[in-house]
Amino acid sequence: MKKLLVAGLLGFGALVATAAPASADTWSGHWYTSEFACNVAATGAQAAGHAGAYCWKDANGYYELWYK
Repeated sequence: MKKLLVAGLLGFGALVATAAPASADTWSGHWYTSEFACNVAATGAQAAGHAGAYCWKDANGYYELWYK
């Protein structure tokens, strides 16, 4: 578990998408006020089997958690 957490912390920058989510992607129903909190959730979602989990910053400045 510790290794997974460290790997997640090191890879946070890559979890925020720069382009809008694709129409085939699914919004998790969750949004966050900080990039860090969203990336923690995305890392947890990936560990739970959502291999394509990522965060996207919407026009209002919130970070939305999406799945591929």
